[in-house]
Parts: sequence; C-alpha cells; structure tokens
Amino acid sequence: MVLGELALILLCVALSHVASLPLLLLKLPPIPAYIAVGILLRSTLSDTSGIVWENLVSFSLVFVGLHAGLSSKIRRDNIKRIALVSLVNVSVSAATVYTLLVLLTGDLIKSFLMSILLANTATEGVLSLSRYTKHKSDAEVALEISIGDDIAVLLLSAVVLALMGTQQTYGILVSAAVIAGVTTFLSVFLRKNVDRAILNTVSIAILFILVALTADNIGPLVGGYIVGISLSSAASSGDPLLKVARNVEALVDGLEHVNSLVFLPLVFTYIGLGVSISGASTQLVWLGLLGAVIGKHAATLLLKKMNLVTPLSVREVAALITVRGSLESAIALTALKSNLFTAEEFTALIIISLLTYPISTALVTLSRRSVSKAFQVLT
Repeated sequence: MVLGELALILLCVALSHVASLPLLLLKLPPIPAYIAVGILLRSTLSDTSGIVWENLVSFSLVFVGLHAGLSSKIRRDNIKRIALVSLVNVSVSAATVYTLLVLLTGDLIKSFLMSILLANTATEGVLSLSRYTKHKSDAEVALEISIGDDIAVLLLSAVVLALMGTQQTYGILVSAAVIAGVTTFLSVFLRKNVDRAILNTVSIAILFILVALTADNIGPLVGGYIVGISLSSAASSGDPLLKVARNVEALVDGLEHVNSLVFLPLVFTYIGLGVSISGASTQLVWLGLLGAVIGKHAATLLLKKMNLVTPLSVREVAALITVRGSLESAIALTALKSNLFTAEEFTALIIISLLTYPISTALVTLSRRSVSKAFQVLT
C-alpha cells in the first residue's frame, strides 16, 4: 500500500513521539529525538518535499515561536537588567563563533547569521539540566540568561534575514505592522477582567491572524513568540485577585499540550528530514561547536566580572547555557527555505545544536564533580 502524504506525515509524527520516550523518562527535552527521527527517515523516504509538509510546517512555526515565548517568564521590573545580560552574552558568544567561521568560510554575511543562531541558549534545555546542578542559584542564573538570549537572537535574526533579502520590503512592513498591532491589542485585552472562554477565543484568533498575514517568512515565528511573552507576562502579573492570571495559565497549559503533542514533533521531524549527515562539513561542525562552547564560557566570565550575574560556579552556569535547542533550528529552516543557507550549512547548524545536548550534560557533570572536590579540600 502506498501511503498518501498526509498519512505519511501522521505516521512520522507518531514515530517521533515513540522515539522521544527515552528522553521523556530521563526528563530531557524531546526535540533532539524528533530531529533524529527526521534524519533517519530521510534515508527511507523517496520524497520529503511535499506541499502538504511545507504548508503544515509554515502554519506550525507560529506555535514554535509561541512555545519559546511561553517559556520566557520575565518580570517587568527585571527587563532592563535581562536586556543588558542578553546583549553581553549574545555579543560575546556570536563574536567567538563568527571569528572561527569567517576564517573557514570567508563568507562574512552567512558567518554572521550562523554566529547569531549559535549564540542562543535553549531555555527548555536549561530547565531540564538544572536538576543536575550543584547549586540551585546557578540554575536560576542560567535560566535568566537563556530567556534574554531567545529575544535577542530572534530579533537579530529577523533583521539579518530581512536585510539579506528573504522577503520584499512591503512584506517586512506588513509583518511588523501586524505583529505590533495584535500585540498591542492583546496586551490591552489581558489587562481586563476577561472571561476564560473569551480569552481563549481572542488569543487563538490572534495567533491565526498572525499565521495568515505573515506566512512565508519569519513573521509567524516572531509573532508567535511575542504573543507567548505577552501571555506569560500576564500569567505572572501582580493581579491582586489572580483571576486574569488563572485564566491565562489555563490557556497556556492548553496551548502547551497541543504544542508538545502536535506542532513541535511535526516541525522538528521536518527539520530532521532536511539534514544530510553525509553532506555535512566536518570542519564547519567542529569549529562551530568549539566557538559555541568557548563563547558561552567567555560570556559568563565577563558577565560575572561586570557584576551582572553572581554565579557560585562560572563553569556550572557556562555548561548550562551551552545547550542549544528549538529556536535557532526553526530560524535556520527559514533561512534554508529562502536559499540563504545551503543544505550543507543547514545540516552543520542542526548537528551542532544536537551535539550541544550531550556536551552540556557532560560539562555540567564535570563541573559538579569539581565543585564537590573543591568543597572537600576546603573542609
């Protein structure tokens, strides 16, 4: 029996869920399993470029952005400090990667875009690895850094992709206007004492408007992210009666269930289908990975020296924020579909992101052991 494209997509998503079970049992993010399934399926599927796949992924990108935004719990009284921390961290991390990549490729613009993406930190990865740390305060510092990274990397990437010509000027302006308009409306709406059913309806309508009016570019990803931040911020606001906060939290829980069960496995399995291990540049992978690891350690040291963060163990915090995740992979997919990345460059970036999970875990383990030995010596 020859399966139709939609049936094949559903089976691929189901297989991704099955493959993610070991990671879920270990309480680790399942996204690497989704990508790995896509990589394995690439060798068995005759055609992975169907229009249904592409349309579903374009639609689902808004929910990938939403997932990242919902993970960003930023207190309003802490915005300025987080912005400064993320600026320093992303700048130092990106500069480290850029220096190595530009020496290898000689391409200033592509190296710049790749360095921005590899300067990110996976918030979901930090949350998962935090339970392995020696000091809870270090996990909180790493989480704070990762939240700011997401915002900086997403906005910088959107600007760079626009300048590189991924869309026409009017498309950029329309996307920006739509995102600004719906975000303003949602922010005002969330301040009202709204009914839960009305809140759910309005929020979903806004998400679908973003998909419809910003499709075929990075707009859905950015728009979904900003909506996610707005909802997350409202859930942690100082509502004295907590009615709005409770309603928002119920909506967030529902959206995250749909995200984790449908949209995330669909998008990241598709990303894996675009990865050709045999066509990857070994030099590009190892230099990018080296820069990604060294950059985070250098950034953490500088942040501590500037008294922007106060980690008990620089190595532990640097190890946590070394992990990459979903956001940069989704942006890289947009760059690939816009012919700004070659298949080789896209593959290298995804492989680097996947490798940061075991590397970050190993670094956290080594850091914890070194801290324990140091404590034993002192006592």
